[in-house]
Amino acid sequence: MKKMKWFALLGMLVSVSSTFAESTYLENAEAVQVGTTPQVHNSAGLGFAYNQNIYDGVGNRIQAFPLLNLSYDNFFIQGFTVGYNAYEDESVSLGFIVQPMFGGYNADESDALEGMSDTSYLVNTGMQMQYRLMPFSMTLAAVHDVTGRTGGNSASAKFAAMVPLDDQRFVLIPSITATWLDSDITDYYYGVTHNEATSTRPAYDPGTAVNIGYGLTLKYQLAEHWGTTLGYVFTQYAEDISDSPIVSRSYSSAVIAGISYIF
Repeated sequence: MKKMKWFALLGMLVSVSSTFAESTYLENAEAVQVGTTPQVHNSAGLGFAYNQNIYDGVGNRIQAFPLLNLSYDNFFIQGFTVGYNAYEDESVSLGFIVQPMFGGYNADESDALEGMSDTSYLVNTGMQMQYRLMPFSMTLAAVHDVTGRTGGNSASAKFAAMVPLDDQRFVLIPSITATWLDSDITDYYYGVTHNEATSTRPAYDPGTAVNIGYGLTLKYQLAEHWGTTLGYVFTQYAEDISDSPIVSRSYSSAVIAGISYIF
């Protein structure tokens, strides 16, 4: 019965995520969802993100997204990442993951993007390793786009700490994440081809990029089965991205809030 419930929740994730997949406003939502401790309880809830958009002329927006932290045997869902741990002990886990990369734009969202080809989300597969030495954790991931849109590769390293506050119903989690994108991905999202170039939008071919994200998450357990999450994420984009003629800023920030049911 428990296994059936877990797979039902997995199906719900696929269904809900496909609804949100066209959004360009979920880049920072993942940052508040993964904790620094081994999985003890499952939780599922709903979050809202107010995220700045870096594309020229594209406005900011509030976007809903699922807050998920689930596990069954070696399978897990953490945020938008679905995975299977081939090895796991108290401090180290190593496994296979599938995760989306949100981003992109619709050209009709902005006059500055008129004539550009629409871009969309990617689906990445690869490996993830997490090392925990409380109160710290390190998560490393290397993935490859399998949608056929870019065929690109990306990698990330996230360092976080869990700091209990007051009666330990409050937990503060500062984090820093470095994300490397190869030129196939940066060209897809931020490049301008010669056919898309205009008198005010020159052709642009970006190289590899490393973005740095700084996060601060506050989790509070309201009751035995209910918890809240409040987070802030600031992302500094690499010059190869911020120099693009379709990008209007070199950074973005997001405020994220949500509530989850713990079971």
